[in-house]
Amino acid sequence: AVLIDHAGQPVMAGVHPLADLAPRDVVSATMHAHLQRTGEPHLFLDGTGLGAEVWHSHFPTIRQMCREHGIDPMTDPIPVQPGAHYLCGGVAADLTGRTSVPGLYAVGEVAGTGLHGANRLASNSVPEALVAGDAVGARLAAELAPAGTLTPVGAGGGTPVDLVDPSAIGTIRDAMTAGASVSRSETGLAAAAADLTGLPGTTGLTHRAVTATNLHTVATLVLAAARARTESRGAHRRVDHPDTESGWARHITLRRSPTGEVVLDTSPLTPSTRPTRTETEAA
Repeated sequence: AVLIDHAGQPVMAGVHPLADLAPRDVVSATMHAHLQRTGEPHLFLDGTGLGAEVWHSHFPTIRQMCREHGIDPMTDPIPVQPGAHYLCGGVAADLTGRTSVPGLYAVGEVAGTGLHGANRLASNSVPEALVAGDAVGARLAAELAPAGTLTPVGAGGGTPVDLVDPSAIGTIRDAMTAGASVSRSETGLAAAAADLTGLPGTTGLTHRAVTATNLHTVATLVLAAARARTESRGAHRRVDHPDTESGWARHITLRRSPTGEVVLDTSPLTPSTRPTRTETEAA
């Protein structure tokens, strides 16, 4: 399929050697820039040249979804907009899943191991799921106590989390889409941070309240990290800082202080945050 504009012209031609098969962040950034420049509401993904057999055998779910929205991708181009497909990072963990919390392991999409670097590609799922997953499974199998001998963990003395009311979910999504999506700037990031301040709270512990609170927590951390990283690197693109800076070749770690404030650390990862070869082999 080929990305085209409203005049039917290919959008990725001449932008990257792989054209429409360029890395996702390159495609999204190109789309975003094109829409900003032309004012068009969206672009189109033209898959009409694939043929009916390919659509039926390879993409039946996508075809059905399109048809539910009144579009037949075999004959009509599909309206599309750019998206920030993945964020790089997550819960700080080594390649055997260990985090800073005893007994808490993180693996796969949720784990920030540094495995995928500054960009997130589809192929990263393989080492994240298979390599890290196998290492975590082996470590747990070797370290977990026999069934029936574990002692439940009691309530800790940490700072309680203030729940965000579910009515704020739309505000959170709109703020992040406007200020922290494909192309970022201090102005947009600051506006998003302001929109996330003072959201209504709730005392009702419901699934929707937990979801709203989780979204707000992740959004707050993303904004803090994005505002601190005054450069463009990988999928993080700052229009006010378009170049990659060698001084920013390090990770950003965020944690919550005892008083509930976000504490940001930009020091390089130490060897202790990565498993040694002996530890990896033992796992």
